[in-house]
Amino acid sequence: MAEVIDGDGDVVGLQLNLVGGGSYMLTDWTDWSLRVERRSVQKLPDYFWPPEDHSLRVLEEDSQGVEIARVESKRDEMGETVGVVIGMTTFGDYAASAHADGFTLEKVG
Repeated sequence: MAEVIDGDGDVVGLQLNLVGGGSYMLTDWTDWSLRVERRSVQKLPDYFWPPEDHSLRVLEEDSQGVEIARVESKRDEMGETVGVVIGMTTFGDYAASAHADGFTLEKVG
């Protein structure tokens, strides 16, 4: 699990690498919704532009993998996904959300 960091040091996304390859990428989108994308590769997508201004910072790591015990979606009044809580058996809970000020990620449990 890694944060996506921009050139200013701000967290702009979350990457969850899958044991068998591929990843999930979470970030805020243009309508302030939370974009959750399944990717076949474990590299940063092109929408983090310019690429030289974005990097990954590992938050949690386990070579054997970690079980995701629960995923709880948060929606706005229009029904758009704006946040998610991901509960992991080894690392605890993390909350990712999108809002007018951008993307936030915090450990909540």
